[in-house]
Amino acid sequence: MKKNKINNIFIMCGIAVLMLLGACADDDRLMGGNGEIVVTAIMPSDGTTPSHGTLKGVAVSSDDNTLNLITKWKSGDKIQVFVRQDNKVYKVSEESAVYNISSDGKTCSFNFSLPSSVDGSLVYDVIGVTGISAQAADNEVIASSTMKRTNLDSNGEATSPMWFITAKTNTATNFQAKFQHLGTYEILHVTNSSSSDLTFRHMGFDVSQPWFKYHDNTVLNSSYNPAASSAESGDVESPPILIKAGNTGKILSWYMPSGKLMTNAKLLSLINGKSVTSSNTKSSALPIERGKAYHMYATWDGKQLKFDDNEHGAAEHEYVDMGLPSGTLWATMNVGANSPEEYGDYFAWGETTPKSVYDWSTYKWCNGSSYTMTKYCTISSYGYNGFTDNKTELDPEDDAATANWGPEWRMPSLDQIKELFNECDWQWITRNGVNGCLVTSKHNGVSLFLPAAGNIAYFGPNEASTDGLYWSCTLSTSYPNHARALHFEDTGRITWNYQYFSRYSGRSVRAVRVSQN
Repeated sequence: MKKNKINNIFIMCGIAVLMLLGACADDDRLMGGNGEIVVTAIMPSDGTTPSHGTLKGVAVSSDDNTLNLITKWKSGDKIQVFVRQDNKVYKVSEESAVYNISSDGKTCSFNFSLPSSVDGSLVYDVIGVTGISAQAADNEVIASSTMKRTNLDSNGEATSPMWFITAKTNTATNFQAKFQHLGTYEILHVTNSSSSDLTFRHMGFDVSQPWFKYHDNTVLNSSYNPAASSAESGDVESPPILIKAGNTGKILSWYMPSGKLMTNAKLLSLINGKSVTSSNTKSSALPIERGKAYHMYATWDGKQLKFDDNEHGAAEHEYVDMGLPSGTLWATMNVGANSPEEYGDYFAWGETTPKSVYDWSTYKWCNGSSYTMTKYCTISSYGYNGFTDNKTELDPEDDAATANWGPEWRMPSLDQIKELFNECDWQWITRNGVNGCLVTSKHNGVSLFLPAAGNIAYFGPNEASTDGLYWSCTLSTSYPNHARALHFEDTGRITWNYQYFSRYSGRSVRAVRVSQN
């Protein structure tokens, strides 16, 4: 009897141990052995090119009013997560659905659990992919990057493939991931000027050096420009699109840019089932970059298919002629904005992309401090090791307006800002809930609106809705670690000045172009 009792005790203990082990195994399966990690997913910075358009995320739709492509996180988006440690990539078994989408669609959250093979206390990389299929291959993540062509109408949607990579070095259970666009968009606008409806299919281009790649796969490495691999697979045709007489149809192409320029390209098409090649060619000196959108225009008149005069990448940004003596034309909205009331992007002086931190340590044209200028310096005591170059206005490649909108555009000079002030009436107003100044020409009554977007210094925005701060392209020659800018505010009365501001600070840019009359 005692022996049976002892055996029963052993059996019961064994069952308890098995149950405990089973529970641990279930917990390891559910939690990945390392617990759940919460990620805040941030859209790429709005990317405009001389032209056209902004890409902001996964769901892409066209905006007929601005020619922008507007993209945002939407319900149902999923993120495929990979983890790399010790040169081995592990695929997280479940796709992570996004949630907690912000009202502007720029941020959301998603969760994933580390695979049990990964030691969360040691360094590991997290690679996320969305809008495109991807797979693990040894120590790399390979994303499908075959060219795609789809139809796009006012209600159409397409997919914007994006990815991120970030290194984690601790056991924190949450982090931020800023996504990057994987490829480039091009929108072909085909106008049917004939009297009959037509069925149109984009069949590619006849060109000796394509400005896009046909590669099937792309290695997602730590560089902003993912490395391309695999072999070319030929051009890709679009589905047919019905274009009614007098209307315009749009075909959206997504591809990896090759870094080459478009030269003497002929458009290949099927029109009502018959092969048609454009009767003229199109060339462009505009470099094609990832994460941006470009527009191309063609017309069918019933006999010929021709490229329109619009350049590939021609400036589509709106401007107003205020009858100013210099002939300067002012843009109707800030660089990076989609409407006159939007603040747009903030730029350090001489930099062409927005960033998260604005201070001397992140400023492009110094060596970490305000007295180590490496470009645009007129006084040796402000230059790095006595550097001077006596440049007093921004070169085109350092001009945020030119770099983002094209060669027709530039940041205004201090003289152009003074002219705008002297030749216009200025009134502090609130328009569509946004504070700013209405600027009305004394010559022809034409107006533009400048929102009071404030500025960014160090980590956060300042003075938004109370101050307008707009860069000129003009250096302060007396203090070359500063540049000149328009400053307006409402302090019981509107005050104006053309102040010196530290070059590292992030401020608005309102572009100008010269009248071509």
